[in-house]
Amino acid sequence: MLISWYNELDEDLYLKIWASPPISGGRSSAGTSLKMLNAYNAGEDTTIDIASDYYDRFGVYPSAGKKVFLKVNAVNCQSGLEGLYNNTVCSFS
Repeated sequence: MLISWYNELDEDLYLKIWASPPISGGRSSAGTSLKMLNAYNAGEDTTIDIASDYYDRFGVYPSAGKKVFLKVNAVNCQSGLEGLYNNTVCSFS
């Protein structure tokens, strides 16, 4: 399970990532099911593999037909200020 983005992020940032457990493909929101997976250093990498943290948190990997909702928030290491939340939905086929 990879999260990737196009531009290199400032080294003074880290990313807080929340995820939902695998839920029905028909659902349109995660409700209150989002759980924080981890905080990840941003830096030069433009991809983060969240698979092991996801499994540690939920005990399963998503299967075909399921959705996982993600929330990613950039945090400045120096000030502790958090940016806007970026929400996304991943469907598995």
